[in-house]
Amino acid sequence: MTSILPVMMHGDLHKRYWEKHLAAKIVEIGFKVTGDEIMPLFVTPDEAPPVSIVEKEEPPKMETTKRAMLNPKYTFDTFVIGKGNQMAHAAALVVAEEPGSIYNPLFFYGGVGEIIRRLPEATFTLEVQENHQVLITSGAAHFTVNGLDADNYPHLPVVEEQNQLKLPVHMLTKLIGVHFTMSNGQLLAVATDSHRLSQRIVPVENANTDFDIVIPAIADNSVILYGNSPEIGKVEEELVYEKVSGDPLEISFNPDYMKDALRAFGDMKTEFMTLGQLLKEINLISSGGQAKWFLAEETVFVDGELENRRGRKLYPGMMIEIPELNKLELRNYRNYQELVLEFPNRLNIFLGENAQGKTNLLESIYVLALTRSHRTSSEQELIGWEDDFSQIKGRIQRGTSELELELLLTKKGRKSKVNHIEQKKLSSYIGQLNVILFAPEDLSLVKGSPQMRRRFIDMELGQINPVYLYDLAQYQKTLKQRNLYLKQLSEKKQTDEIYLDILTEQLVDFGSKVLANRLRFVKKLEYWSNDLHGKITNQKETLAIEYDASLPLESEDVEKIRYVFLNELQKNRKREIFKGNTFLGPHRDDLIFKVNQQNVQTYGSQGQQRTTALSVKLAEIDLMKEETGEYPILLLDDVMSELDDNRQIHLLETIENKVQTFLTTTTLNHVKGKMTVHPDIFYVHQGQIERKEM
Repeated sequence: MTSILPVMMHGDLHKRYWEKHLAAKIVEIGFKVTGDEIMPLFVTPDEAPPVSIVEKEEPPKMETTKRAMLNPKYTFDTFVIGKGNQMAHAAALVVAEEPGSIYNPLFFYGGVGEIIRRLPEATFTLEVQENHQVLITSGAAHFTVNGLDADNYPHLPVVEEQNQLKLPVHMLTKLIGVHFTMSNGQLLAVATDSHRLSQRIVPVENANTDFDIVIPAIADNSVILYGNSPEIGKVEEELVYEKVSGDPLEISFNPDYMKDALRAFGDMKTEFMTLGQLLKEINLISSGGQAKWFLAEETVFVDGELENRRGRKLYPGMMIEIPELNKLELRNYRNYQELVLEFPNRLNIFLGENAQGKTNLLESIYVLALTRSHRTSSEQELIGWEDDFSQIKGRIQRGTSELELELLLTKKGRKSKVNHIEQKKLSSYIGQLNVILFAPEDLSLVKGSPQMRRRFIDMELGQINPVYLYDLAQYQKTLKQRNLYLKQLSEKKQTDEIYLDILTEQLVDFGSKVLANRLRFVKKLEYWSNDLHGKITNQKETLAIEYDASLPLESEDVEKIRYVFLNELQKNRKREIFKGNTFLGPHRDDLIFKVNQQNVQTYGSQGQQRTTALSVKLAEIDLMKEETGEYPILLLDDVMSELDDNRQIHLLETIENKVQTFLTTTTLNHVKGKMTVHPDIFYVHQGQIERKEM
């Protein structure tokens, strides 16, 4: 039996859409429901449909009481759906009749969860596209993630209860791997490891051989470490190769990976060498036809062999190279139009009266290393008065290899290059040349403002760990956005706190990483500073450095810090909304210096405060060397005149024969008779430089 079903459309556009996309589905659904063929006829209000209406029995009237206060004309069809939603209701029925399926591993392993937590809006949409791709959209943000065929993931056989199979526990050790079966032109792969079970079938053309194998093959009571993942890595003691060309090869990796790999061997006896808790990098240096592991440590030559401070002998012929800036070129930089200087010696002194350009030279080296000045936040001040740009170039010597750095400063920003290749990311440039600046204002590090001490941590830690700079920049950006939104909530310009939740999550994520790195840095800084402070004071004083956090922190663990940070922000939410500001976090923290357990900032003399500042600045030399594997370049800007003879001697003894040093002074009396090395002296007068003898 064939019946005609009239469907009233709002207009021609709706009519054409339904005829093209939904007519066949309506016929199919109608046949499934009624067993008859029902043909839809789509008409507009202007058309007079010559149709026969499918008769429909009048539904029995429901008994109602007079006091029900219900209008009988409101039914599900008329009140819930209504004429305006008929098209959407019909389309929803079509979709519901044929539900789709897709497998996306990111939903189960946390990837999309991380994306959703950071979406800018409170709502989002998921749209399945071609080739199992899923489009996630929220506001202006959109992400596309790859999916897989749901028929294969997961695909597990159903085991009847009466047919259960029991295996002893030790048999499960043989199930680590992937079971590959080739049969009937299909490759069947079943993962059988400990945390997932899945099956995938792939058609194979021209398959001539059948096989049945588990990869990797596992022997009894053993597990084979394989692969080249970052969790395990490859640990090799010796590499033999046929030909060597080019510069020496240097490869670095985190030694924690090696320790994790060795732990996998259980009770097996293993031997490996690690020198110092602060060691972060191991260098693989190629020489003499072989490549061997060399762990960075302060070394000296002893009878043709290298020996570290603990007396342990290392490989012959290997030594830590001290990086040196052997050439500096300036163009349109402050009062220098064109300048080329070469530095063959390790100690270089810029001599001259005040306001002649000595500090500008040290500043240019500092900017070359860190891309920003310690004296100003405006790049325009670094460019000559009548110029549009400023350029700094430096050639770095590391043993037999050279590195060229270039920084171009313009009114629109800056560009950095390493060996003539532009660096898009700041983190890939900073760290190529490490510097430590010691200026008269650094003597106020102890008694200065908390902002000054936070900046000190950020600049020094950023050289050691460029990723820290990224986390810090993201934290500061999110903090600015959060404070702005808190102010809007305070002024009743906003009422929705969902966006505040998103900003709080982001602030905590980046802030916890910043705090963890700062805590570890301060602990190492205290170790080296106390050692130097004891030498300067003839062991009469001890120096302690504490990180004064605005949060009740008891651990350096990022997740524990994150929990405390988020909990404290939730406690203070009402107060922050009322004040329109964020009161807790790294931007509110400080350092505390204690000499003989007394707060030197409050109770220390001026001499103790200067000694503390000197100890901290000099400690950076050894700390940076331990963290990066090489010594930094030291910049001393007219600090000799601020120190007494005892502190001058300790300063010069610390840097002598250890680091390349650039020193500015108005007189040579501060260094005469106190150094054994012969310096290069550059006389500076009104932006002109001339070499002089001591």
